[in-house]
Amino acid sequence: MQNLIRFFFFHHIVIALSATVLCIQTMLFYQLHSFSIALLLFIFCATLLSYNIHFFLAAEKSRSSEQLQWFHQTRTFTLALHFITLILTLWFWWQIRELSLFVFISILINASYTAPLLFNKPLRLPGFLTFIKSYLIGFVWAYITVLLPLLQMEIQFGWKEMILFSNRLLLVAIATLIFDYRDKLRDFEFGVYTPANKMNELQFSRFFLLNVFIYFLSVLLVAYQFSNYFHLLQLINCIVLLFLFQQSKKQNNDFFYLAWVDGVLILSFLLSLFLLF
Repeated sequence: MQNLIRFFFFHHIVIALSATVLCIQTMLFYQLHSFSIALLLFIFCATLLSYNIHFFLAAEKSRSSEQLQWFHQTRTFTLALHFITLILTLWFWWQIRELSLFVFISILINASYTAPLLFNKPLRLPGFLTFIKSYLIGFVWAYITVLLPLLQMEIQFGWKEMILFSNRLLLVAIATLIFDYRDKLRDFEFGVYTPANKMNELQFSRFFLLNVFIYFLSVLLVAYQFSNYFHLLQLINCIVLLFLFQQSKKQNNDFFYLAWVDGVLILSFLLSLFLLF
């Protein structure tokens, strides 16, 4: 049972589910209740594949966490999982091949995050890029879970869509900042400079609070633009994120981050289910 739980969290089933339900959330915002199953399954498999490859490569260089140790211990199983998810990703991509150009762009952006792990020696990236790492991850998630569904629904990208894109980017970026806080010492050792290790404790707390406040404003704008005040339920995410940030100062357990911090993304989707009423 314990190994099943580890597989579920350590092999990123939760994060792949998060990406999938955030796509459904985007469709709900536009009151579309019939979803493209092929797109959802593509995003689930592609997310699973990209995260597991990244951590598989990271486990070859470090075993500094329980999750990385798990990837090292399950190396053969992980390789088999890579093969299966690759085949499924290609199969579902073929079903949505009209989006191939945009999918290819997302692959390139995603690969740039994993590419440094392919080098034997740590690759020194420009400090600016590592500093905005959380926002780059947020951008990729917004690209996948907002832009791709909008393209398939043939909705033109305007001001309203830009606000939704920014809102999703901020939600993921803030959750990632909590991971950065956990990893600040390890990142510093690898020459990765993030707000968490460039700022002192008080400065980073204020920086985190500023990000939550900007996300708060983006929720208000989304509710206004979509003329549905059920969107204001997303403000609950602000309280949860602030609580999780405070808890992260006492936690170093992988399950806390993979279940509760990543779980904020699923919470965001659950709060959107009220749009169905």
